[in-house]
Amino acid sequence: MSHDCLLHPPKEPYLLIDSRRLDAGNMFIPVKENNELTLACVSEGGNPKPTLTWEVLLSPGIDRHAQKLSNDVLELQEIKKDKDKEPYKINAGAVSEARLPAIFRVHHNARILCIMEHPTLKVRQNASILLDVQYTPSFAITRTPGFGYPLREGIEVSLKCDVDSNPPSTPLWQKDDGDPPVPQTGDGFLNFSSIRREHSGWYKCTSRHLNFQYSSIGYYLSVRSSSFTPTNGEGHSAGGLFPGSVPTGTNSFKGGGQMEVELGGSVTLQCPQGSLGCWSHLDSASARMKGTGTGSYTQTGQFSLKDVVYQDAGTYKCVGQSAAGRKKLDPVLQRPVSVAVNGK
Repeated sequence: MSHDCLLHPPKEPYLLIDSRRLDAGNMFIPVKENNELTLACVSEGGNPKPTLTWEVLLSPGIDRHAQKLSNDVLELQEIKKDKDKEPYKINAGAVSEARLPAIFRVHHNARILCIMEHPTLKVRQNASILLDVQYTPSFAITRTPGFGYPLREGIEVSLKCDVDSNPPSTPLWQKDDGDPPVPQTGDGFLNFSSIRREHSGWYKCTSRHLNFQYSSIGYYLSVRSSSFTPTNGEGHSAGGLFPGSVPTGTNSFKGGGQMEVELGGSVTLQCPQGSLGCWSHLDSASARMKGTGTGSYTQTGQFSLKDVVYQDAGTYKCVGQSAAGRKKLDPVLQRPVSVAVNGK
């Protein structure tokens, strides 16, 4: 009887990163978002050779459909190696290498398993690690009363900023690139007990993370005087005027912006001062600039939309030249404004 017919159980599998065997007591691996990760799994001994397979288990709180991630992002790709090029010299047993081409924030707290199966074992054995993914802040801004509800002077309003980052970072509100007009709480709330017209303006949420400063896009808060009355008889406000012109792209507001206007209302966009800019509606379907057509232009780089309809929603850009350098496009003019239209 040949010895090759004898079944020998293999040793428990273990993992390696960069050819270093991972200590069984240290199974939490720090990795940076967008980096790749290569792992090896080794099981020594065993006759016949054990079978090794890989699995990625996302943390239970993750909704992979909401993240719109395809399966190949979440699966380890096994690296095929020539027999004589196996990097780990073991007398007998099995080696499997696998790679995650890109680490995403959805992989935070994910468990990576190397699973070993063998005829001598009733139960599969595994070696695993947990990923601790460092990722930069993303911002979510909410408002009470909700977006689309017209804000009149005197009512109670709160803005809330949620920052998702690892390690965690603290949200900090700014208005028109300065301090907000009311005190803010450490958990991201900006509470106005009685909002006033002068509280109107561009608000954004910022956060410092691993020595870098990050910022949300701007949100334009519009407050109406309490004497304002609806004009369309439907009980919701029309003519949602934003006080003055919107300082998009000017020094008082850097970066893209997001603003709301009521159905049937009007809005004025302002190019940076001293520019010969023209506003254009960025058509999201074709992502090409097209003339707005419905609005009125002035020589000063202002663009007014009157009697706003749903089709007026979308992204607007001021494109043109600065008066100083007419030959080249001024990058200051390239920051877009997103306009949302609310109403029945």
